[in-house]
Amino acid sequence: MKQLTFNVLTKYISICLCLAAYLAGNAQNIKFSLEVDKDTLRTGEYITVTYILEGARGEFVAPEFNNMYLVGGPNYSSEINIVQGEMSQKFTYSYIFQMLDTGDFLIPEASVRIETEEYYSPSTTVHVVADENWDPSQKQPEKPLKKKSSKNPKVTEI
Repeated sequence: MKQLTFNVLTKYISICLCLAAYLAGNAQNIKFSLEVDKDTLRTGEYITVTYILEGARGEFVAPEFNNMYLVGGPNYSSEINIVQGEMSQKFTYSYIFQMLDTGDFLIPEASVRIETEEYYSPSTTVHVVADENWDPSQKQPEKPLKKKSSKNPKVTEI
């Protein structure tokens, strides 16, 4: 009887370990990142700021951009791949700014809400140097950020 109980217990533990390994292998890792296409630029040049969410879908909360001239965005894209039964997801929000002043500018962190969790992207700094050949009258017309939610104008469901 002891041998039978030991065999059943051993099989039960083996099944639990296999199930735990399977679930751990299939759990998606959530990654929320920030990319800029350049970290040093001249006045009048454009910079693309992209926030990337991988591994989940959630509500994107745009940051406040200070001292940056918005000329495009937010632009949204989504990518969902299923390869050999494995699913991956990627959602991006990007903005295009024209830099009008010199100095160091903070590209702030954004946040995304996924169910009850909140995730934050990193922030970064870009350096803008003077371009003596640039004429400020060449700036693009500013486009205001579009309001996506009546509850919070910076929240967009992705």
